[in-house]
Amino acid sequence: MTSFVRSGTADLCIDDVGPTAAAGPPLVCLHAGVTDRRLWAPQREALGASHRVVAYDRRGFGETRLPLAGSREAFSQVGDLLRVLDALQLDRAVLIGCSQGGRIAIDAALAHPQRVRALVLVAAAVTGAPQIDLPYAPLTQARVEAYEAAEQRGDQTADHSILRSAASTVTLAVSMAMTTPASGMAPMAAQSTMSSPPPE
Repeated sequence: MTSFVRSGTADLCIDDVGPTAAAGPPLVCLHAGVTDRRLWAPQREALGASHRVVAYDRRGFGETRLPLAGSREAFSQVGDLLRVLDALQLDRAVLIGCSQGGRIAIDAALAHPQRVRALVLVAAAVTGAPQIDLPYAPLTQARVEAYEAAEQRGDQTADHSILRSAASTVTLAVSMAMTTPASGMAPMAAQSTMSSPPPE
């Protein structure tokens, strides 16, 4: 079931599947910074029979609704996560996080260990880890710099626009790669798990 949870001035879009009195512990899935809650669709389907599985779009992603353009609000990703747990009456949950979602899961476990039963981390980012400076292609570098500047300003509308543009490029690249034969291989049918790029 898809619903919304109000956190400050944002309405976080949530998928909540599985029995509320499931035998297994509730699972809360935190998506990476290059996708949205749809990342976890296969896991929701596979685990929904035995667990309550929750996935939500963070601010600036997917179908989460933000305040009017130009308005700003101090918030934390961990605060939004706690609001989701409270709204769904989940005292403790297993947090499953990929990349930036993993960072949020770790931060939540450190700050609120009583709310976290376990962590499942996939290529997690880590708050405070040293920055590794690897060269980007010029277009990617420009987008990274624009995203970081928007994040520092607290401009969620710009975050959304920049990441949507980046997702369009990634979706096109994936489609091209799947229809261009590699050496000695037949082309695969063009397909993408993102029929339209997620509004990150």
